[in-house]
Amino acid sequence: MLFHNDKKQLFIINVLLNMLFKIKNKISYKVLALLWIMTASVCLVACGGDDEPKEPSAGYKSVNANYVVNLSQDYLNLYDVEATYSFDNETHTEAITSTQWEMVKKFTSNQPKHFTCTVKASPKATVPQYADDAKITISENYELEVTGVDNGGNVMQMKSLSNSHTLNTTGKQLQTLLEKGERSIVKFDYTR
Repeated sequence: MLFHNDKKQLFIINVLLNMLFKIKNKISYKVLALLWIMTASVCLVACGGDDEPKEPSAGYKSVNANYVVNLSQDYLNLYDVEATYSFDNETHTEAITSTQWEMVKKFTSNQPKHFTCTVKASPKATVPQYADDAKITISENYELEVTGVDNGGNVMQMKSLSNSHTLNTTGKQLQTLLEKGERSIVKFDYTR
């Protein structure tokens, strides 16, 4: 909104119209009419509503967080993987020990406003021995999503993040890979 209240708008329109009427003898009525229309259109456009989407005034019947991370078995053989996620100020940390990790949470009351999820992988202190020509696949894919369900049962996606990545290496190159240290798999942060 260009102006914050109607009094300011009316004052400015009055000032502009007074200026126009004072100079009307110097310019034609067509130009005067054009200037008046332009002034009015600017003021009317300034009164328009906001274009930003808003949450339904009644809120959501439920807010859902669904986080899925898939890792290759080689990833788990070589790295200790940990997921840390939070809803507002409630934080949880879990070790990921299987090739698929999933966290599903449905909030019907006390619906959080802030959602985070971070998944990191640290090289294990002891790793299996691989032959130099062994093929090793470090792959990850994830899909994280926060949705809202309105009172009519319609599901609305609030925020999502997904990606897939594969790194192929050999036993000969493995030590170089592990020396790079901790790997960040996903970092998700959403405030509604």
